[in-house]
Amino acid sequence: MNTPGFGGYVVAIVLSWLAFLLILLLVTLPIELLEIRSGFGLAAIVWLASYVVIVGTPVGVVGATIVHLMCRHQPRQWVHVLAAGGAAVLIETSVALLAGAQAPQLLDPVVLLVLAPMTLAAMVGRAAVIPLVHTRAVHRPNERRAAHMRPF
Repeated sequence: MNTPGFGGYVVAIVLSWLAFLLILLLVTLPIELLEIRSGFGLAAIVWLASYVVIVGTPVGVVGATIVHLMCRHQPRQWVHVLAAGGAAVLIETSVALLAGAQAPQLLDPVVLLVLAPMTLAAMVGRAAVIPLVHTRAVHRPNERRAAHMRPF
């Protein structure tokens, strides 16, 4: 009852994609506009959006699973939001290490410039579905009691 449910996690993942895309656009658009060539167009936006969905989907699914398993009995939603950020850092660091990065390379400013927006996007996505948690609690007041009464 302390989680947004399957649909809520899907919404959180999609909202985290949008937050990450917005952050990428805010970071790259001013840089591109200052340059003479200004090749930033619809194709670049489509490429960025594709990148966000391709990278964000597995990270989001694994992160949502981690947050759900860790926090399903925790009523304080800010803990869920922090856990989403922590899960994002854990997953991103694991992927970087599996890809061959050395531990000192993880502190590189370029890596941190990618890690920070992804972490922030995960936290924004989870924070955005907090109202769904409260809605679920109102519409299913006996869910917790019924779950404990099931024989299997």
